[in-house]
Order: sequence, then structure tokens, then C-alpha cells
Amino acid sequence: MEDKKLSQSVFQNILENMPGMVYRCKFEPGRSVLYASKGSFDLTGYLPHELVNAPLGLGGLIHPEDKQLHSKRLSEHLDKKEDFICEYRILTRDGKQKRVREVASAIPGPTGIVLYLEGYIVDISEKGEPQVDQSSLEMQANAVSTTERRLRAVLNAIPDTLIRINTATEKCFLYSPDRGFSDYRNSDLERSIADYLPAQIHKPFLASAKEVSSLGNMVTYEYQMQEGMEERYFEARMVKSGEEEVFAIIRDISSTIAAQKDKVKASEALIKREDHFKAIAESSPVLIVEVDRELKIKYINTLKVRKPEEVIGAAAYFFTHDDYKEVFRDKLELCFRTGDKQRLQIMGQGATPADEWYDINIGPVKDRQGNIESLVLLAQNITHIKKSEKEREQLLKELSHRYNELMQFNYVVSHNLRAPVANILGISYLLKIGLPVEETREVLANLVESAEAIDALIKDLNDILAVRSPLNEKKELFFIDDIIQGILHDLETQIKLSHAVVALDLSVNEMLNIKSYIQSILHHLISNAIKYKHPDRIPQISLRTFKDEEYTYIEVQDNGIGINLKLYKHQLFGLYKRFTNSVEGKGLGLHMVKAQVESLGGNISVESDLEIGTIFKIRLNNI
Repeated sequence: MEDKKLSQSVFQNILENMPGMVYRCKFEPGRSVLYASKGSFDLTGYLPHELVNAPLGLGGLIHPEDKQLHSKRLSEHLDKKEDFICEYRILTRDGKQKRVREVASAIPGPTGIVLYLEGYIVDISEKGEPQVDQSSLEMQANAVSTTERRLRAVLNAIPDTLIRINTATEKCFLYSPDRGFSDYRNSDLERSIADYLPAQIHKPFLASAKEVSSLGNMVTYEYQMQEGMEERYFEARMVKSGEEEVFAIIRDISSTIAAQKDKVKASEALIKREDHFKAIAESSPVLIVEVDRELKIKYINTLKVRKPEEVIGAAAYFFTHDDYKEVFRDKLELCFRTGDKQRLQIMGQGATPADEWYDINIGPVKDRQGNIESLVLLAQNITHIKKSEKEREQLLKELSHRYNELMQFNYVVSHNLRAPVANILGISYLLKIGLPVEETREVLANLVESAEAIDALIKDLNDILAVRSPLNEKKELFFIDDIIQGILHDLETQIKLSHAVVALDLSVNEMLNIKSYIQSILHHLISNAIKYKHPDRIPQISLRTFKDEEYTYIEVQDNGIGINLKLYKHQLFGLYKRFTNSVEGKGLGLHMVKAQVESLGGNISVESDLEIGTIFKIRLNNI
């Protein structure tokens, strides 16, 4: 009877402190838990109260691939009325796999039908031990009480060493399956702790045991021992089991320590590789960006102006020009969806407020299962390339334009020279054969007129060529309103006769450029606005200037007769082109204006409606 009470006392101490889970459950498919020891948390991640009467049950912990085998083994053992022993896998609360060994006994009801199962489940993931041979257990099964039999099955299943320590005598009893529980308190079987542990270990080991005996709390003591050439690590969990008595469960944790060391080494190696990659990345001229599934920046290799907190966590397309945000976002989402690499060129804001061009390659970052975790963007600044391309396109456009002008120039020269030269040749022939005095005077007058026409043409062509080559002109700082006042003074008579009104809106007044060209351009446009006034209204002329980061703009607007751009748009700035005979002129003024504007590196455009008026818009580069 005393042995039975003793067994129950020892059993209760083991239940709550051993590194595994003792349980009682219903004998049904889900195996609803009625009792679970504290070891359930370390084993499964669930606290005892989370398992008891919960829908999960022990059956819910078994790995899906092992459920059929477990059910088959359980039925076989119960049919033979044997204790159930099985190794299988479970899934913990956080989804990890563990290999476990379960030892269980059937508890029948009054009618002999099995109602419950009682047993013990222990983690053997690191042990990899084969199943314990239970032949000795079976041979003794009929000789011990039900409680002792269950306890012995549990203890045999534990891959640990169990000892009872007498803190007063500093001796201990080492449990082994071949001893009965009556030997548990046999002092003759007790041996000094020093017989099992070397001096440098048994003293702190005993000190921990005495702390448990004195304070009553559980203590975990770790130590290491040399076994041959190998160093082994152990963990002793100690709990108070009586007056000056402590129960200890000793587990070999060498594989755990080795795994931890390997993990630390791997972590250190990973950190070293990350530092190495970071050093390479931060010295790279290519911008390296990692983007998460929410399309937010989680890493960037270099920042020149902005602070990390301004960039990390921001949307990947936040710094993209508005015109490219949608297409950039679509490319990122497509890469996440298909895993295919993407490439595009976008305009965005880099280290400076000015927009910059980037050539971006997008690739997926996958985990071990092949799932896309994030994206890596390699962004190369190609602003200088785009600028060169733009300059090349502008140069080609300019060359094409100059070629067309040259062809037009060639045509105009040959056409305008043909008539006066033909006249001179004809007159020379007449003079050669001889004419009366009166006819000779008339012929000589025609000869002078033809020569003057050639001279005027040569002067015009000389002016045009001079405008195209402003090499000797120097840029200087001047005020536009000073230039305009000079122009209005020169045109004072025309302004008075036409009653013209000139309004100024000069947001930009000071300018650094070729003063004579700006003066000539404005003089032509203002004089034309007066010359081609509408006959039914007073000329209203407005001159406006403004600028942005890149350009300065000059606009001259009038309410004159207007121009039919549908007919004359492509001839408007041509050489010797005129579109009305109501006013005298050569058709040279607008050609000169355009030539001067382009010589300054700018361009000129026109908007006009017949009977409404005209606006000339000039754009010049800021210097």
C-alpha cells in the first residue's frame, strides 16, 4: 500500500515537471483532451488550458501524413490489449514539425469498453532514437499496480536520466528500469553525487539542488562534460519532491547546443555577407532598391540628400514623375503577379529637385518555397544619355531645318537674280549693236534699276547671313523696358497716326542676352502689329514676359487683321513671303525675326485668327 502511495507521489512530481506532456483524453477520433501537464507548452506551443476540452484535440496535432499510420497502430495495440507505443510527427502551434514518441494505456469503463487513453508524449526530434524495447515492461505488467505500470511506461519512454537527490547526505538514487519502486528509498543503493560528476561540476550541481530544496522553486542547471574526445552538454531540471529531497531530470542537450552554435555561426556568416553586400551596394553607382508586397521601399543602398526615414516605408513610385507613376506601378504589380523580370525607363526626382531619367530593371526575390517575397530594383541614372539624345535630335532637326532653308535660299537667290541679270544682259546686247540717243538713255535707266535690284538683294542676303552667325555679338545685361521705350520712340509717328495702345506686363525685366537681337525682334513684331492693324479698330498691342526654371518667355499680342494659318502656316517665316498686298513690304521681316530667335538658341511660334488678331510666342533658354 505504501509502495502504491509512494508511486503516486513520485508520479505527481514527474507529471508537472518532466520535459514532455502527460495527458488523459477521450477515446474518440478527435481525442478530446481532459488533462494535459505543463509540458504541453514546450511540446506543442499550447498551454494546458488551451488544449483541455478544446476543439483541436490530440488528433488535430498529428501531421496529416501520419494520421492513418497512427490510427492503425492504435487499433492494433488496443486489439491486443497492449500499451500503445508509436513514433510520428506533430505540427506545433507555429506550424513547425516535431518528431515525438507516444506511450499510452487504455482506460475501460464499467462495461469493459475503452473510454479514455492515458499516456505521455515526448519530443525525440533531436534524439532520432529507435523505439524502446518494451519486453521487460510487458514481463512485469501483471506484477505491479495499474499506477506503477503507467508510471514505468512513462519513465521508460523518456530519453533522459532520472535521479533522486538527498540534499542532507549529498547522495542520490539513479533510476533504472530493472529496479522496483521499493528500491526508491533504499539508502544502500544511494551513491554520492561526486561518483557521477567531476568536482568542478558536482559542487554547483549540489548547490542548485539545495536551492530547490530550500526555496521550493524549479531550477535549471546546465553543465558540460568531456567524454573521450567529445564534449557533451547537459541540462538538469530540478524540483522539490520531499523534505531535503529533490527530483532531477537530466537531458543530453549536446545536439541542441551544437545546433545553436551552428545557428550563431550561420548568423555571423550571414551578417558578414550582408555587410560585404552592403559595402559593395553602397559604393555602386547603380541605385539598388528593395520593395515589399505593399510596393513600399524597405531598403535603398545610397542616399545623398534625403534622410532614410523620408524614403524607407514610402511608396516606390512616390518619387516618380506624375506622367510615369501609373505605368511604374503596373510594372511592379506585374512582376509580383507573374515573377517575370520587367524593364522600363521613367522620369523621377533624384538627389536634386530637377527631374532625372532612370533605366530600371525589376526582378523578384523568392523564398525557399518559391514564393515572391519582394522585388529588387536596379535603377541606372541615364539623364546624361537622355540629354545627349535630346541634343542629337535637336541637332538633326536643326540640320534638317538649315538644309531646307539653304534650299529655299538657293531658290530665292537664283529666282530673284534671274530677272535683273537677264535685263542687264539684254541691255548690254542692245548697247552693243547701238541705239539712238533717246533710247540709249531709257535703256541705261533700266540698267541702273536692274543693278540697284541686285544690290538690294545682296544687302538683304548679307543681313540674313549676318543674323545666322552672331559670332561677334556679346551677351550683356539690359532691361527690356529700356529697349521697348527706345522702340516706341522710333515708332512714335506710326503710333500717333494709328492711335495704337501698347501695354506692358514685364514679370521678367532684366535679361542677359544679345541686346541688339532682342531689340530687332521686338521692333519687327511691334511695327508689324501697327502695320497690319485692323481698319475698324484701334490697335491694341500687349507685350508680356515671364520665366520658369528653364526658359524665359516673350509674347507679343495684337488685335490686327490676323493670318490665315490654314493656308500660310508653313510659309509664315519664309524668305520674301508676303500674305497681303494692303501694305508695302518685302516679306523679309518675320524671316529675320525667326533667324534671330533661333540664333539665340530659342524658338518662335504663332497663334492667329483672321479678323481677331495674332500672338507671337518666343521661348529663350535661361542663361
